[in-house]
Formats: sequence, C-alpha cells, structure tokens
Amino acid sequence: MSKLPKQKTCKICKDKFIPIRELQPTCTRMDCMIDYANNTLRKSALKQQKARNKAIKEFKSTDRTELQKKAIKAFNEFIRLRDYHLACISCGTPKDIQYHSGH
Repeated sequence: MSKLPKQKTCKICKDKFIPIRELQPTCTRMDCMIDYANNTLRKSALKQQKARNKAIKEFKSTDRTELQKKAIKAFNEFIRLRDYHLACISCGTPKDIQYHSGH
C-alpha cells in the first residue's frame, strides 16, 4: 500500500492542491507555474548580479601597486616554471637550486 499524497499549499495562489510530483511547488494552473518560474529566474538573476557587483567592487578597491605586485609575482613564477629544466643564466650551473636574479 502506498501512501496518498498530502495536500500542499500553492506558493503563488495559496490554494490547496494534491501534488502530482513529490516536490511540486505550485498547483497545476499554468499561470501559477509560469509565475513561480519567473520568480525563481528573477531571484537567480538578482543573486548573480549581486555577486558580479561584489566582485567589481573588490577589484576596484585594490590599488594599483597591489595589482602590480601580484602581476610581478605571477610573471616571475611563470618564468621559473618555464625555465625549470635549464641551467642558471648567470653561472651555467645545471643544479636544481633556486637562484635569485644574478645570485
């Protein structure tokens, strides 16, 4: 014996209904389903817009010198990884020792 589904309240029109599917949020009227979908999309778009605005604000709040330091650090890391297998540019030592510019 399977259980009969309990009545639920439509999230749009607030009428009572028996759901066809287990997680059905609205009654079977088309306007309720469309309104619910539009509300969900609107909330999702608003959430994405807030995240975008926060990222832009954080980016704008960092000053130029901080961004330059990050760029230099990333570029130096790239060069070290690119030239990892090569010998030292100053003395020609093929050892895997980390040398600093001109050591």
